[in-house]
Amino acid sequence: MPDIARIRWTTPEPTAVDEHLLVFPDGTALLVVRTSRRGDPVVGTWRGTASPADLAVLDGRDVEVDLLHPVDDEVIAAADRLAAEVKEPVAVLAFAVNPLPDGRVVLLAVGDGSAPAGVELDPASLVVHLERADGSELAWHPVPPLVTGFTSPEAHNLGGVRSPTLIHGGEYGGISLDAPADPGATQVSIGFAGWLRDAAGDEADVRPFRVRTAAAPLA
Repeated sequence: MPDIARIRWTTPEPTAVDEHLLVFPDGTALLVVRTSRRGDPVVGTWRGTASPADLAVLDGRDVEVDLLHPVDDEVIAAADRLAAEVKEPVAVLAFAVNPLPDGRVVLLAVGDGSAPAGVELDPASLVVHLERADGSELAWHPVPPLVTGFTSPEAHNLGGVRSPTLIHGGEYGGISLDAPADPGATQVSIGFAGWLRDAAGDEADVRPFRVRTAAAPLA
């Protein structure tokens, strides 16, 4: 079923926000998040339903919203309202960092939704950020080349580095990384980029994404 409206929220690098809303004739709405406007460490596709009023406003619209230059527009207002209500996960990955007592940190990817979420990380983009208690950055360290991708709790290599991985809802995997010690650091986060295979419409679309996990206290 072809869509009747497309709204995309973007910013240029380095933030590179990328959220894409698709609306279909029956009122179904799909929101694809590749780099969140709110900075959430979550990517993927969510589903919701447009109200008749918003459907009437959005019908036939194809708009790209420059978040650096906002405008007061009823189409954008309706799209913002609908995007905030699209909450049913279809194919979603949430990322987090888990510091270990031995000084390593684990990058976790947790699946959610009725369909698997597909990603491939760019190994050269991985950076460990060491932070002070107030959240200010103390140091950052690029990650050496990775040997494996995400590993399941059963020690199966799920991929996701130099090859795509599909993580289903309720599944998760982790990548263990070294975190250089710094006496002033009390918390850590991980930033990275890659390619997301979304679940919008009838076609699988692979495009870049960027994420930084929330900071976690060092063990």
